[in-house]
Amino acid sequence: MQQRDWLRISGVFFSLLLFCFEGETAPPDPQLRLDSVCSGKRVIVVNKNDYLGKKYFFHWTGPYNFSSGEMEPVIRKEGNYRVWVEDSLGFSTVPIDTFITFYRHIPFLNIVNTNLSWCEGKAVPPIQITGYAPPDTVITYQNEALTVVYRKDVISLIYIDIPVGTFFYYLVRRDTDLCESDSAVKVTMVKNPRPKIEITATDSFSCTKTQIVLDASKSDYGSNYTSAWTGPGIVSYQSPLKPVVNQPGTYKLTILNNTTTCSRTDSFKVKPFVPPVPGVPRSNVRVCDTGLFNLFYLLDGYSPGGHWIDDNHTGRLVKGNFFNASGATEGGYSFSYAIDSINPVCTGGSVQCQFQLVRYKNPGVPLPASVCNAGNEFNLFNALSGYTEGGIWKNATHPSWVSGNTFMLQGVPEGEYTFTYAFQPPSQCASDSVQVPVRVFSMKNTGIPVPQHVCPTAPFNLFDALTEADRGGVWEEEQSTGRLTDSVFYPVGLKGGTYFFHYGFPGNPCPVQTARVAITTDTVKPILLCYPRRNLSLGKFDDEVLEAPAGIDSLFIISVSDNCGKYTLSNNITNDSTLAGARIPRSVQSVVWTARDSAQNIAVCETKIKFITIPNIFTPNGDGHNDTWDFSLDEEAPEGVVIIFDRWGHKVWESARGYPVKWDGANVPEATYRYVIMNGKEMIANGYVNLVR
Repeated sequence: MQQRDWLRISGVFFSLLLFCFEGETAPPDPQLRLDSVCSGKRVIVVNKNDYLGKKYFFHWTGPYNFSSGEMEPVIRKEGNYRVWVEDSLGFSTVPIDTFITFYRHIPFLNIVNTNLSWCEGKAVPPIQITGYAPPDTVITYQNEALTVVYRKDVISLIYIDIPVGTFFYYLVRRDTDLCESDSAVKVTMVKNPRPKIEITATDSFSCTKTQIVLDASKSDYGSNYTSAWTGPGIVSYQSPLKPVVNQPGTYKLTILNNTTTCSRTDSFKVKPFVPPVPGVPRSNVRVCDTGLFNLFYLLDGYSPGGHWIDDNHTGRLVKGNFFNASGATEGGYSFSYAIDSINPVCTGGSVQCQFQLVRYKNPGVPLPASVCNAGNEFNLFNALSGYTEGGIWKNATHPSWVSGNTFMLQGVPEGEYTFTYAFQPPSQCASDSVQVPVRVFSMKNTGIPVPQHVCPTAPFNLFDALTEADRGGVWEEEQSTGRLTDSVFYPVGLKGGTYFFHYGFPGNPCPVQTARVAITTDTVKPILLCYPRRNLSLGKFDDEVLEAPAGIDSLFIISVSDNCGKYTLSNNITNDSTLAGARIPRSVQSVVWTARDSAQNIAVCETKIKFITIPNIFTPNGDGHNDTWDFSLDEEAPEGVVIIFDRWGHKVWESARGYPVKWDGANVPEATYRYVIMNGKEMIANGYVNLVR
């Protein structure tokens, strides 16, 4: 078919056939967009949303037995296509005929060489194509797009990390409209490995070894290869991969795999041989007269393998290279180190070494030392034991403080200072010096004690009992109360009395007096006043227990006070600070109150009690039973007066002394009344009585 520049659609019939059956209509006609259809691209149904919500079936037919049930099938051939739509009830549209032609160039792919191979580490060879291709053509393989670079008719595939091996790629050309060539082209790509080179030396040059063999036989090079060596001293070959060399230097090997044409070059460095030498003697070496001394310490740059010679025949050369210094005489010693001659290559030689043997001088062991800067000087040897005399004392930071073995103390501030005792010049002995610490103290003032009286209600800082005292000392107690922490005395709960504490500076070598401080805690008992006697009223004659009301404590206690303001109150009935709510048996004859303060000072007060029965109800209704409020006052209150109050506090009745005439309630209505019984100015009882008619 003739190609043109634009897509033409011919023979397209858009007609709508409407079927009506019981309210149903035919499916909507498909509206097709055919302006960009090409081989490998789907037909576009513009009104595809019209088919949502119901089940529709698309039917496509075309040339070359084309058939598809998709809504938007892929069209690959030119020709006349027919499509109609059917719903689930069998209603369908009128078939639409479309004749699709192509007016643009269909991409094609013609590759010159479909078998490519290259070596590891080399660039991938280009894929050459021939023929016309639009500039926007893309080549794909394995359904993935590759990056392409155009060089006229050459396309270079840029790969990233392609492994070694053989791979097959199927290439298809596709343009920007996704029109693609009819068939894929298979390209075989082989990435060959490079040879692997491993070079070792079977030996090294020596006095007698002037030729060595390099061995690359463990390399990986394939069955068909070519090798080439270069280097400064190749004299022969044991095999193509085993050259014999007689000079140090760098040797290179190149191996070419003749089958793949891949090659690799690697190198190996042969070290030069250095003939053995006896070395260079050290000067001014001093050796301690203890243990074994390694004679090789006398040399620099020596070669092993030689032997030592005792130049003075002392008989102290042991184990080949050790000098037995134990018990040797002080003075100079000479030993020679010799290497025998083997041949003109290794001529050997000898060298003489000398050293001075010195006696071991013990610097001693440091002793704890504390001195007072109020003195003039301190003998530093008093801070050592087991030392050898003859050494030198030094202080690195204050050299003027030391004169011989004397520490000049005048003007030295408090602190710890380190002095060095050493022997000059130093020997090879392990302990020819020692560090000696000396602690310097200054005079301290423990202050003037001021006796204190304190309440045991809070902690007390003992420095408040001293004047002009220097801080930093230690407090100790005489009585071992366990109530002292640093400088704080905790007297809370401690029995009142006088406690003594000492303040001083233990470990200070300066003459410092200890201060003795007296702290007196509270020794005054609380003041507890209570009534000597009290009558308690029972509601019924047969009551055996009194239910103590709120406020009952005021019947017993007059006042409580304490010197330091803090105390606890308890009684023998409830072991608590109040009787309110307690059940007091009729058999109880007294209430004992106890007041205890923070210093364990105790005050006790007792109130004698007597129970009297005062009814809490009477019924003045004239039946002859319980018509009066009848009870007798105690013989101890013969002058007692009974006073009756109503709910508003108005006095409604008052008896004569001794309550000779009983109240009959004739002057008041039925209600609850409050009563008070007074014995002179003392209230001996109070409560409530119910009048019921």
